[in-house]
Amino acid sequence: MGENDGRSSAIGERLIGVGAAYRTFMLVHLGHGVGGGLMIDGAPYRGAWGNAGMLGQYYPYGAPRPSALDLLETLRGAGFTAGDFDWLEHAPTDSAQLIDRWTRRVGGQLSGELARVSRFFGAEAVLLAGRLPAGLLEQIASNISFDAVLRPMDDLPIPPLRTSQLGSAAGVIGAAAVPILNLLFP
Repeated sequence: MGENDGRSSAIGERLIGVGAAYRTFMLVHLGHGVGGGLMIDGAPYRGAWGNAGMLGQYYPYGAPRPSALDLLETLRGAGFTAGDFDWLEHAPTDSAQLIDRWTRRVGGQLSGELARVSRFFGAEAVLLAGRLPAGLLEQIASNISFDAVLRPMDDLPIPPLRTSQLGSAAGVIGAAAVPILNLLFP
């Protein structure tokens, strides 16, 4: 079975990234869309149709979405020559204000859904990953708050929000490990 970007990244994070500290977590993958991957008791969870963990359904097409592609389109719309995800590594300083507004919007968009899904699923942690540079992931994470959604519900701990330090390499590492995982977790 082929893996999507989000699940491949979750596998990579579980093996050698920040996910190695957790057996059950959800990963949010911000790339061309809004994807994700679930790890349950140390194994990738695919669901009945192989699409478990996909978060894109919360963010309809035709409206601003919290994806890396949406950031590139936002920058292009403002006149920047943002060609691809690698361009974000060296974005010009005059794009900082626009990127800051975008990360605040995205943090707000992700807060409620990630809080609810992580509580429903019982995640030990939520990992933020994808095609964005680590600094941008951290900036988005600083704008995500689970407190307003989760605190009124109960006394369970709020799962920590962690950002990937592997970058897009998480997906490559995870994809390379899939044959071994398929032997261990068919």
